[in-house]
Amino acid sequence: MINNIKRLLTSICICSVLLTGCNAEAEVKEIIEYNGSCADGCEYEHVVAIDFVSQENWTEGRFFALDTFIQVRVYDETEDRAKQVIHDSVHEIGTLEDNLSRHKIDSDVYRINEHAGQQVVEVSPHTLKLIEKSKAYYNMTNGLFDITLEPVISLWGIGTEHAAVPERKVLDNMLALRGIDELIIDNSAETVMLQRVGQGIDLGGIAKGYIADEIKSNLMSHGIESAFVNLGGNALVIGTKPNGSMWKVGIQDPQSDRGAYLGVVSIADKTVVTSGAYERKFEAFGKVYHHIINPETGMPIENNLISVSIVSNSSMDSDALSTSVYLMGLKEGMTFVNSLENVDAILVTGDNKVYSTRGINIDLTSDKYEVCNENRIKNTKNTLHNTN
Repeated sequence: MINNIKRLLTSICICSVLLTGCNAEAEVKEIIEYNGSCADGCEYEHVVAIDFVSQENWTEGRFFALDTFIQVRVYDETEDRAKQVIHDSVHEIGTLEDNLSRHKIDSDVYRINEHAGQQVVEVSPHTLKLIEKSKAYYNMTNGLFDITLEPVISLWGIGTEHAAVPERKVLDNMLALRGIDELIIDNSAETVMLQRVGQGIDLGGIAKGYIADEIKSNLMSHGIESAFVNLGGNALVIGTKPNGSMWKVGIQDPQSDRGAYLGVVSIADKTVVTSGAYERKFEAFGKVYHHIINPETGMPIENNLISVSIVSNSSMDSDALSTSVYLMGLKEGMTFVNSLENVDAILVTGDNKVYSTRGINIDLTSDKYEVCNENRIKNTKNTLHNTN
């Protein structure tokens, strides 16, 4: 298994989001192994094999975690120090995943769901903070961002081999288990409890962004002033490139294979997160069903959007808001984002039109898309509150 992962990591160039070359030879420098079990009873061997690439003044680590390929590039003249902070990032990711995954037995989220309606559960400060933030996003988006939709998400099983269209009656029963107000937090005791048996939470819509922000904090605490982090499409940059130029980040073409881009944005000290129907989906009865679920109906949302990218100062903000704006649709989504400070969006519709808010421009690289920014709405500059 380890050898297969080595071959996979060295054969795949995961510089796809950051638009630079991948010419250096990768060297497997560290392999981490541990065993565990998942919620459906399976046993797994978790392996992290880090490929290091070094060129001139930067060092990059490439590895597989969080069920995706991850890339951490650090600009530092001391290669050993750069490798050490990348090692630290790998361990930080593992620790946070063990707390936040709903599939890993003994994770905070797994135990919260397992003991729903029965008892309070002690959780880590990270989990507590993320649940509190999730409640703030719920209020900000009028319930569109709802981590208590977990019973519905599990019922659909999209992204697993068990994906299926549920019966309406069963789906309604799962929808009835929603209830952000029934998610009780005790900050002083650091405990969380869901009030009814069968309820559950899923932090998948925010956890990767939170982890990216934590990696950024770790890198900056070590004096890193220029870096790029890619968590499977969650792109985050620290500062500018050492020469003062902006980072160029590709926006995935939602109608093409992964690694094909519709355009490029130039950013510094920002993060870009994209949500789209192309990410996880399945076909049944001649229809395609995707993973972005309308919390009111329990069904995959159907509007003219096919992709939403959020650009902000916080990957956690971008992560939570990308899905929420997708659910809002074009007009409401543009109005919502334009009301926020330090948040911008790129929205792509099914008729191949690209809309962006005032603070961001996209340079198209695909001829099939058209920029349509005559519909930009004046930014009223309300503050993105309760999320920092």
